[in-house]
Amino acid sequence: VSCSITAFGRFHLALSRSGGTMHKYINGTRQVSAADNFNFDTLRVGNCFTDATNTCGVRIEEVRLTVGVGRHTGATMTVPTSAYPNA
Repeated sequence: VSCSITAFGRFHLALSRSGGTMHKYINGTRQVSAADNFNFDTLRVGNCFTDATNTCGVRIEEVRLTVGVGRHTGATMTVPTSAYPNA
């Protein structure tokens, strides 16, 4: 699944899987939904396979991972405006 993101811009990216469907959101708007029954046994955040160094040149400010709950499945989602609490 691909997308178009402006270079050097800020954006909010969310991936949510529920019932065998992966939903991808950019800045709160669902871009695509697709069947996904892949078993994610390894998670890599901020890793690209574009060259020998496997780096994307991006700055990731915050990562939230929830196992067992598909948080977003609708056409839109509310983009957080502050950091998640430490709890």
